[in-house]
Order: sequence, then structure tokens, then C-alpha cells
Amino acid sequence: MVAVVEPPVVVLAGEVGRAGGVRLCGHVQEALRDLSVLTADVSPSGVEGDAVLAGAVEAARSRLWTDLLDGR
Repeated sequence: MVAVVEPPVVVLAGEVGRAGGVRLCGHVQEALRDLSVLTADVSPSGVEGDAVLAGAVEAARSRLWTDLLDGR
């Protein structure tokens, strides 16, 4: 992903990202340096619970609010 998208930050989410925290992020960042000339900071997610579900709920809420204001 880093080679194609070139993100400035890679966020480790989910149970593994939360359990590994900063220490896991350091190991992943070292591995990225060994695998690619591209670099990215690696950080643990700050989102508690299911980040995908939280994002989906927020997207639906935003869409509903926009549709209500636009009178659709």
C-alpha cells in the first residue's frame, strides 16, 4: 500500500493495532524501511471500539442530515 498510495501516515487499527500499540508501530515502521525506499510514519489508532462501524455510522448520519436539509 505504501508503494502505491504513498501515505504520510499508516494507522494500525483494530484489536492488533490497539494491543501492539506504539511498540508494534515501531517494528512495522522498521520493516517498512527495510522493504521500501518510501517512508511513512506508523501510529496506533486512537479510536476505541470498531473504527469501521463508527465511520459507517458517521457517514450515514452525515448523508441523512444533508438529505434532510436539501429536502430530498
